[in-house]
Amino acid sequence: MIQSAYLRSPLVRRAIEAINEGRLEDFLALFAENATLIDGATYHGREAIRAWAQRETFGVQMPTRCATR
Repeated sequence: MIQSAYLRSPLVRRAIEAINEGRLEDFLALFAENATLIDGATYHGREAIRAWAQRETFGVQMPTRCATR
């Protein structure tokens, strides 16, 4: 799990917190309706991003850690 307290960008912090807490709707609210997300493939619009997030982020168990120096 990424420790969001170490992240400087409030937007990135909110995205990581939403992912860590399983809050898909809060995660999607961070994107404009016509946003584009590129993750290998390109996803246009919030509904395409929703499908990607459910499949690649919220639908998997993946522990992530953030280390600081």
